[in-house]
Amino acid sequence: MGAPVVTLRGQRFAGRMVASVLTCLGLPELIAETPEEYRKLALKLARDLPRLANLRGRLRSLMVQSPLCDGPAFAKKVEDAYRWMWRRWCEKKAAPPPAPASRPGGFWESWSSPG
Repeated sequence: MGAPVVTLRGQRFAGRMVASVLTCLGLPELIAETPEEYRKLALKLARDLPRLANLRGRLRSLMVQSPLCDGPAFAKKVEDAYRWMWRRWCEKKAAPPPAPASRPGGFWESWSSPG
């Protein structure tokens, strides 16, 4: 933490994951969409020492203050998602069963008829 990163979004997991982190940190300008844009962005950043120093100085605090490091908020969102899924499952279980098979002598009729 503390070394500025430039990424090429692309098709690879690493590029997409780093792009997500940079977006979350409010640094989308460090995300390239093409290899040529990546080279230009990396060279521009490497040549801009004051900007590099500024990024190094604030990256840690950006990360700590971001939703990425907010464990309690993340846990609450996961719990809310589980609760929503559970309620949805319960609603389906409480719904009436599907109609029996329409053909005579089908599984449902033989199972549900008395005798």
